[in-house]
Amino acid sequence: MTPYFETELGKLYHGHVLEVLRELPSEAVHCVITSPPYWGLRDYGIPPQIWDGDSECEHDWRIVGSNKELRFRTGEKVGNAFCKKCGAWLGSLGLEPTPDLYVAHIVQIFREIRRVLRKDGTVWLNLGDSYMGAVPKTKETYNQEINRSTTWEGKDHIATLKTKLHNLKPKDLCGIPWRVALALQTDGWWLRQDIIWVKAISFCPTYSGSVMPESVKDRFCNSYEHIFLLAKNIRYFFDLDAVREKLQESTIQRYQRNWDGDTQRGYVSGPQNHVDKWISNPKKTQRSIALGRAPRSVWAINPQPFPEAHFATFPMKLPEIAIKVGCPQWICKKCGKARERIAKTEYDVLRKSRIQDQPKQKMRKDNFGFTKGAVARSKHYTLGWTDCRCRAGWEPGIVLDPFMGAGTTAVVAERLGRKWIGIELSEPYCSMTKERIKRETQQLELFRE
Repeated sequence: MTPYFETELGKLYHGHVLEVLRELPSEAVHCVITSPPYWGLRDYGIPPQIWDGDSECEHDWRIVGSNKELRFRTGEKVGNAFCKKCGAWLGSLGLEPTPDLYVAHIVQIFREIRRVLRKDGTVWLNLGDSYMGAVPKTKETYNQEINRSTTWEGKDHIATLKTKLHNLKPKDLCGIPWRVALALQTDGWWLRQDIIWVKAISFCPTYSGSVMPESVKDRFCNSYEHIFLLAKNIRYFFDLDAVREKLQESTIQRYQRNWDGDTQRGYVSGPQNHVDKWISNPKKTQRSIALGRAPRSVWAINPQPFPEAHFATFPMKLPEIAIKVGCPQWICKKCGKARERIAKTEYDVLRKSRIQDQPKQKMRKDNFGFTKGAVARSKHYTLGWTDCRCRAGWEPGIVLDPFMGAGTTAVVAERLGRKWIGIELSEPYCSMTKERIKRETQQLELFRE
């Protein structure tokens, strides 16, 4: 399989995602970051592909849908066709006539992704939702719209395939991201987290963000998308220390004055969440200050402007976080095992102190050898990295993006020194990615010089 373009770190393949994935070796990649076409959102102008059915069939296509066309959120009309013999569908991913068919195709793709992903790998799946089309003007046409279906002569199981959209009505929010996530969970993936990517926030004095405006007047403007964290196994590589955030100054001050929360609130029934067991222990609180906090599951990241002809690029920060956490800096050239961080925290007791609101409390030792109420100083640092003892040398981990688009994942991987594999069906987007990565690698070379 010849790549469309390659660098020292990565390769870009032009072709159908399933065909390219089937050519990749099993358990070859450490992390997958991708954003497939959303259902019913837009037509990218890609020639239709054949999905499902029998590869040996001489297809007899029949266009289906209301008036042989299907309406989507954009108002565009896109033809779809099924084979009357084998049930294959002719169309582009994201333009399926029903949500169920779209979900089935995503599950089919992710089965191949699971094969090429290492056992300790993770997937970061970005998906947005969509709405059903506009409400018909009369009750009669409304009933026709929600009950429309198409049947034809052929195999029994094909005759039952309909374009009826179940209980989805015009103007309904389809819930596509969660339909996909639950289907993948049913198919064997570990669904670890739903991360909310917030592009804009209202009623918040410290952050507003930016989002594409909408003309709708009977609901609010959508300003977030989902990023699902999926895993192949119950244990997986996850370098949380690589992306920890600094604690807020007010939190540090509470730690330093040994505020213990529940005890000082004076609840009649006693402490409610036992935070005093944490705050009153300097070893734990100072380690938290040195480490920083684990990032939360709501990410406020502004979309980045993109000057070229691509409608759905995500900002650099999204793949940057996922790569730092999910793709190892070094893996063994022989066994592929990731090197994991070995960290250490050192402590110094600076002075003794009493809990602020209880100055007469007697000082006593805790289980860690510290005087309760003591103020400590800590330093957290990386000692080194684990070693598989193969003695075969090390190389960067591999990131896969099966829907490369404008190449943002590849650009970030180049910056972070990770290997990457990209797949893209659109030749114009492949060309765009090629030129973009060329510019990026030239800039990196100049910087290194």
